[in-house]
Amino acid sequence: MELKHLYEKDMDQAITLKLDCWEEELAGKLVWPLNYQTELHFWTNWRYREAEHDDKRTLLGYYEDRKLIATGFSSFADEVDGGKSAVEINGLWVNKNYRSKKLGSNLFYHLITQPAYRDCDKVVLYNHHYAPSNAYYLKLNGSVLRQEMQCDGQMIVDVFVFDKEDLIERLRSHIQK
Repeated sequence: MELKHLYEKDMDQAITLKLDCWEEELAGKLVWPLNYQTELHFWTNWRYREAEHDDKRTLLGYYEDRKLIATGFSSFADEVDGGKSAVEINGLWVNKNYRSKKLGSNLFYHLITQPAYRDCDKVVLYNHHYAPSNAYYLKLNGSVLRQEMQCDGQMIVDVFVFDKEDLIERLRSHIQK
């Protein structure tokens, strides 16, 4: 498996993976289909508009035999919970056949340790309330800062905040086990 930065040519696989994970995690809890073209347009546009927002956006992915099996997006967040600034995890998706292999943890680690985010002291992550990964984020010492309603009020989203240095150490420890 190889970790790479994503480029426009990779967005097709990244969006397909996002949609697969979305449908799997929300099955039976919420019917809110995502449109491939809408998502592709949104995230491709988001990727290229970082300068307009004085932002640094990072898109990474793990590949196996040219197939994207895990991907994550990050950017700067506004001041959060008394911190100077934060890294925001805009998305982190792992193919269900590759879970429990520390790919998500490795990806999370690489997203928050990018040189552009060196001065950030917090990490913010939005995750739907039904996601099995919420338990893992709590284990990593994340706290739910607040909950938001999305999808026209049909879905609860937990907004996690982490101390970045503590999270880095916890991820390192988990990855090395």
